[in-house]
Amino acid sequence: MAAAPNQGDYTRSLYDSELASMERLLQASMGVSQAVGGIQTANRFIRATQLFTRLTVGSYTFVRLLPSNTLTHDRVEFWDWPSIACVARNIVETYHTFYYLIDPSLSVGEVEMRMDLMHLHLNSEKYRLYRELKPDAEILREFEIGLPKDKERLKKNAIFHKLSEGRQSELLKGRAAMHLTHAEIGESLPFIDRYFRPIYRLFSIHVHSTPMSFQAQSNERGRGDENEAERFYVTLAIQIILKYLSAAVMDMARIFPDVVARACPDALAVAREVHDATVA
Repeated sequence: MAAAPNQGDYTRSLYDSELASMERLLQASMGVSQAVGGIQTANRFIRATQLFTRLTVGSYTFVRLLPSNTLTHDRVEFWDWPSIACVARNIVETYHTFYYLIDPSLSVGEVEMRMDLMHLHLNSEKYRLYRELKPDAEILREFEIGLPKDKERLKKNAIFHKLSEGRQSELLKGRAAMHLTHAEIGESLPFIDRYFRPIYRLFSIHVHSTPMSFQAQSNERGRGDENEAERFYVTLAIQIILKYLSAAVMDMARIFPDVVARACPDALAVAREVHDATVA
């Protein structure tokens, strides 16, 4: 990522250019998602295709929120930076989960640990949700029998044992789907690295409607009108999502080279071009 952005440089012309790139990349992503849907492959890559589709759908929603997009054909522009920030953070987190499973440097043992941890979290979340809904006792009993088995399978993994005892204990509670934090994953990605924390905080401020999301702005802001501040933040969000989505398309082209090349011959080239050209 380049140097910290300067608000004054984020002109309307730059916004229009980044929006055009986002719409172009979205079309490539949609083609890849369609091509890999239902593909028979290793379990972790099946999960990756599901996450990639979620990335694509989230990006479609993201584009629909952008003023002057060609998907909605709104007659009046509406600059809703807080909603854009919320969707942007979800896209970022979805990519992190996606990369957590497809990182090419993983050993067989590491893949197994990550898949087992996600399976434990899945069943733990189902159990907590169903318990709160107070269903038939038989439904809960199935999880009460299965969850200890999920934990035992994870405890047998040699990679899992390399974690500290405290971390192992926390993960066995089934409250985390990944043993790495979003910050750890984000800071390991070369296209975001040290800027991950401030970008993630910027998005999170609006996800949680903290005081900074409303107290610090002037009366002209937050009303859906274009102004320098709203344009800066929205354009910056596009630049960040361009990096993440283009990286995901390139990842899919690496995992499924023949499928992507045959079904979407231009997708990889578009992703590379956008990834290299984006300012962020």
